[in-house]
Amino acid sequence: MMKIDLQCETKATWAIWCLVTVGILLVSVWSNYQHTVTGAYIDGSLRWLLQQDLYDYSMHGFLYLPQSAIFYSPFAVLPEWIGENLWRVTSIFCFASGLYTFTDILMRYTQRRWFLWMSLACIPMILDSARNGQMTLMLVAMMLMSVSDLIESRYSRMVFWLIIGLVIKPLMIVMILLIAGIYPKTMWRIMIGLCVFLAIPMFQSGPTYTIDQYHGFYLQSVVSATTELLNEGRFSDVFGALKAWGVHINGELQLFHRISFALITWLLCLSVANRFSRVVSACTILIMCISYIMLFNPRTEINTFSMFSIVIALVMCFGISQQQLSLVISVIIAGLIIALNYEILKNITPGRTYWLPPIVTVSVLIFLIPKCYRCIRQNMQELQEGRQSSQLSNIDEIKNQNEVMTTSSSVS
Repeated sequence: MMKIDLQCETKATWAIWCLVTVGILLVSVWSNYQHTVTGAYIDGSLRWLLQQDLYDYSMHGFLYLPQSAIFYSPFAVLPEWIGENLWRVTSIFCFASGLYTFTDILMRYTQRRWFLWMSLACIPMILDSARNGQMTLMLVAMMLMSVSDLIESRYSRMVFWLIIGLVIKPLMIVMILLIAGIYPKTMWRIMIGLCVFLAIPMFQSGPTYTIDQYHGFYLQSVVSATTELLNEGRFSDVFGALKAWGVHINGELQLFHRISFALITWLLCLSVANRFSRVVSACTILIMCISYIMLFNPRTEINTFSMFSIVIALVMCFGISQQQLSLVISVIIAGLIIALNYEILKNITPGRTYWLPPIVTVSVLIFLIPKCYRCIRQNMQELQEGRQSSQLSNIDEIKNQNEVMTTSSSVS
């Protein structure tokens, strides 16, 4: 009966994702793809195929590695109405598949299926990103697949997903460094994966052109992360939130904080890996990786917070499993605030509608995430005490049996 219920729930969840996909496609077609970022992907892919320079060294345009241009090229060469729609379908399907795989792994440890609940928590926060055709959803999918294989110690396959994520967006380097720094066994596989990653474009377009584009990517990254230019934009990292209220942090101090919090993130994840189970450790890496990107990536945008939907969903599901109603309500409110950020702020702080999501992110990290770990630690203590009492009762039972046998022998 339970298996039938799980199958029905899974089918219903996939049906919801199909409806979401159809809705996104209808909105995109109806608006004639006005809300889209795929133009930059198409431009980069076509330039790569023509062996032209990928980068124009401005704040906008193609900001990714050459591998991203190769990855998107099958969609770029198609007619617009096919390529745009196929890319959105692929992105949403990959995101949902990543969720499905991740929740399938979690079910083995929690004895409960979370695919429906996590989907319902994520959907409101990913709609804008899906409509715009951003690579963010595909990146999150690769993170979910990587973490799923990390839990099961399938390191080679995990590295494959990590490298695909790096192909999609350079931001995947955060998770790669975290995992390599916490699980040394994965390091040699990651090094091989990175070598293959760097070499593949050379087989298509030759070493000279590829190396030139790597150098161009470096220069493009320097320009697009320049503090003076970033201050002219509306980015939603923690420094962007401060800028919205007139607090400007110079570039050197920003870099210092980014490095400092990167080390803190690594130490926190390492501490959890040494004290808790592999499942808790992997989920912590996922949560902290996404949170670090949200707060310290200098080009975090409002739609980038679609990644944080995974954190919201994880905390919500944990609250449900522990029957922590206050935790569930709090994290749902946090997710809705991020999803409805523009509608909330457009009349309160017009022209500055980008400062609230990082504040919500910090609030979740400070107030809600520690509550989850306190519950986990308490559960571990209760389990340990239960085992100790069980062992003591077994010892007492053995003693009683020995006494009975001794008495019986004496009587005989």
